[in-house]
Amino acid sequence: MKTMASLAKAFVLSALVGVSFSSQAYMLADNYIGGDDHGYGDVIGKKTLFDTHGLNVSYSGSNVTVEIHTNFAKNEAIGSYASLTKNNLGIGTGDLFLSNSYSPYGSSSNGYLTDKASNGNFWTYGLAIDDPYSKVGGSASLYALTGPTNDSNALLSEDFLKAGIYRNGQEVAVDKQSPFVNLINTTGTWSVDTTLNLISFSFDTAGTDLLSTGELALHWAMLCGNDVIEGVVSAPVHVNEPTTIALIGLGLIGLGLARRRV
Repeated sequence: MKTMASLAKAFVLSALVGVSFSSQAYMLADNYIGGDDHGYGDVIGKKTLFDTHGLNVSYSGSNVTVEIHTNFAKNEAIGSYASLTKNNLGIGTGDLFLSNSYSPYGSSSNGYLTDKASNGNFWTYGLAIDDPYSKVGGSASLYALTGPTNDSNALLSEDFLKAGIYRNGQEVAVDKQSPFVNLINTTGTWSVDTTLNLISFSFDTAGTDLLSTGELALHWAMLCGNDVIEGVVSAPVHVNEPTTIALIGLGLIGLGLARRRV
C-alpha cells in the first residue's frame, strides 16, 4: 500500500511539475528581436527583468484589450537603473503602438534582426500611458500618428537612456509634443499585475480604422527597448457607427430613387 501511495504521490508531483513548466500558448509569441541587439539576441541585459514572453488580445465591439506577459511587470524592474536614464527616474513602461497592417523590415527567420523605427512597420496609432513609472497602472490616451516617419511621431529608446547597453532605434513612447500627433480619446486604461507578471492595456478604437482590415499590428517595449514584442494578430472587422449610419442612409436614398422610377 505504501508503495502504491508513493507512486501515486510521485505521479501527482510529476504532473504538477509538468504543468508549471509548460509553455503558454500566446496569440502573439515574442519571436521579434529587432535591430541593434548588440549581440545579446532577444533580450538585452537581465532576462529576469526584461524578458517578454507573449501577448493576448481580446475584442468587444470597438474596444480592445491587450495583455502583455513580461518580467518587466515586476516591482524591481519598473524604475530600475535610474543612473542610466536621462531623467534619473529609471526605466519605465513603454507606450503601445498600433496599425491595421504589418510590413516589418527583414526576415522573420532571424527575428527581423535589422528592423527598427527608421525602416520597419509604420505605426499609425499610439496608446500613451499617463505615468510610465507607476507600478499599478492608470489612464491612457489614444493618439493618431500622422507624421511621415515613425521618428516624427515617436520617442525612441535613446531619448530616455544616456548610458549602458540597450536596444536603440526602437519606438518606445508617443511623442505628444509632435505636431503630427493628434488626440483621439482619453478613455483608455492600463494596469500592472506584479503577481502574474502582466501589463494590460484597454482602449476604444472608435473613430479609427484600426479594426477595418481584419488585422491588428502591435509593438511594445519598456523604455530601454531591451526586449521588444512586435507582430500582427487577427482582428474582427468592426465598422464604426458613423460609417454604418452613412451606409444605411445611402441605402434608403437608393430605395427612394428606385420607388420614384417605378
